[in-house]
Amino acid sequence: MVLAPDVEYTSPSGHTYKTDSERRITSVEGELKIGDAKRNPYAQRKAGQNGPNGRNDRLKDDGGHLIASMFEGSGDIDNLVAMNSQINRSGGKWYSLEQKWSQALADGKTVKVKIEPIYSDDSIRPSQFKIAYEINGETKKIRMKNQSGG
Repeated sequence: MVLAPDVEYTSPSGHTYKTDSERRITSVEGELKIGDAKRNPYAQRKAGQNGPNGRNDRLKDDGGHLIASMFEGSGDIDNLVAMNSQINRSGGKWYSLEQKWSQALADGKTVKVKIEPIYSDDSIRPSQFKIAYEINGETKKIRMKNQSGG
């Protein structure tokens, strides 16, 4: 599967994605719901290898889900980017944000998100993420660097 350039598409779970002329995901937005989407370990490994020279040794990247599988985010390349493993895994900033959203949903609240990967030059690895989320009408905006510590 290869993403098409300059398109907007909506996933079966209702998340709307946009790509740029370089076939990179530039945004995803939608309302989150608790669910469980199938993961694709091969696609995750490939997305995590989008560092310099197609390797992730130096950067220690994962194939990170923009919309987590627990929110019915796709397990394929249409929802995966190279993401620093320290922010993506337990205890990291991205992981903690996902846990916050999950708890809000468990408490019966509505959660809406807009996530924009920001790329430097023609890199296919985001350098940072611009995130806006709304929990029961209260909006927060943050930027998270795609590096250890976020």
